[in-house]
Amino acid sequence: QPGPADCAEGQIAEAAERGRWDQVHQKRRRLATLQSRLAALEADTETGRVRLCFGSKRLWRKQHRLGENGYASHREWLADWRDARRDEFFVLGSRDETAGCQLCVATVAGDGTLTLRLRMPDCLAVQHGKYLIIEGVRFAYGHEQVLAALDSNADYTRCRREHGEKAARATGLGQAISYRFKRDRKGWRVFATTEMMEVPVVTDQRLVSRTIQEKRNGNGERHHRCRRPSGSPIRGTGSHRRHRFNLHSSA
Repeated sequence: QPGPADCAEGQIAEAAERGRWDQVHQKRRRLATLQSRLAALEADTETGRVRLCFGSKRLWRKQHRLGENGYASHREWLADWRDARRDEFFVLGSRDETAGCQLCVATVAGDGTLTLRLRMPDCLAVQHGKYLIIEGVRFAYGHEQVLAALDSNADYTRCRREHGEKAARATGLGQAISYRFKRDRKGWRVFATTEMMEVPVVTDQRLVSRTIQEKRNGNGERHHRCRRPSGSPIRGTGSHRRHRFNLHSSA
């Protein structure tokens, strides 16, 4: 079975056949970067070295030059360091769990958005409730992939209930969905990771043309017509992307 490097070489060859030398150049650069990272990871694995720094190595090094990095004292740096070390968490998925994840269960709302039910740690459940409900989540790219994974998980659960665990596993149904929650300057974001599945491309002929209103120098609005090919795709097909959301708790 061909590995990632072989697949990348195949993509480079296809781009060269189409005469897309710009893509060939960029894919070769990307491939070289990944090969360099892989070689470094393999070397660390052989020597047993683990490179891990929650909070970033860049911020860690700033404590050695506090004045140059805008800190009046080590206490100020330590406050930023502790804040940076609690800006993300990861929830591991499993195909055997409901909706592909035990601690973060996604359900599909009537408008196609996702509602995430996040299990709170016991130390926070007393104050915030057992679950944190996050509504209205829609990924800008790859939303269809997540929906397809949820459908596969529902079929897997149904098959396991009707025919047993062994029969359900033999079907190949079920997808693990893992979630990473990340806080940056704009707020909290959620990333979903799952195995890619084939999904139909969604089109909408109502977007054949649309009006773009643009304000120029406060002199009213200028209207422009923008044409689109009939039935052109309006949704991306990436595997996962990020989405900013508001949080509220529900017991």
